[in-house]
Amino acid sequence: MGEWISIKDSAPVNGQTVYGYCGNDWNGNNWNGLDSEYFMGEWDEDENALMHHSGWRYAFTHWMPLPEPPEEADDE
Repeated sequence: MGEWISIKDSAPVNGQTVYGYCGNDWNGNNWNGLDSEYFMGEWDEDENALMHHSGWRYAFTHWMPLPEPPEEADDE
């Protein structure tokens, strides 16, 4: 995986699914009470938040792009 990118430095592309770090803060809309402080979500430019698959949106401090999938399936 790559390096963490601060949201203060750069935001993901709208609609991009990324790996995010959100901590445990109130962001004005939802409490970041996840089981983990790390999660995958889709960046929503209009909401200025990562949208979790559950439908919740979370403020976050850092993000990184997901790695590319493997080129070939492992036939083990």
